[in-house]
Amino acid sequence: MTDTQKMMIGLALGFAILVMPSVPHAGMLPSQALQSAERFLSMLDNQQWDKAYQAAAEPLRLLNRKQDWIDEQSRRHQLLGPAQQRQLTAVRTRDHYPGLPDGNYLIILYTTRTPTKQKAREVLVLKGVAESWQVCSYSLR
Repeated sequence: MTDTQKMMIGLALGFAILVMPSVPHAGMLPSQALQSAERFLSMLDNQQWDKAYQAAAEPLRLLNRKQDWIDEQSRRHQLLGPAQQRQLTAVRTRDHYPGLPDGNYLIILYTTRTPTKQKAREVLVLKGVAESWQVCSYSLR
């Protein structure tokens, strides 16, 4: 992990503590969720779509056939290019999310710049699973 990534996680944690009224499960700090999100985004940045798919929570895998999801990420990468800059803009807690069963969710939003898109929005929905957080939805708009 680079110093810049560590700094972003630290800033994100501070921001998350300010905007989140509470952390849903004791012992599950927002920093764990942010680290999971960063790992997932790193896999996408490195075109490791299969690895990202395998690391995702069950809802992402149930809603997306593996090859379809990999093809979609590959096409998106070809169209928009790799993320050049990413800034955390919001972290929100939810106990429900459209299209997913009720549960313990964090929605993490980034403003992202790519070679062909100056201002894109990345949205990751993470679900608290046991003692960790896993991505169950990802979009780049």
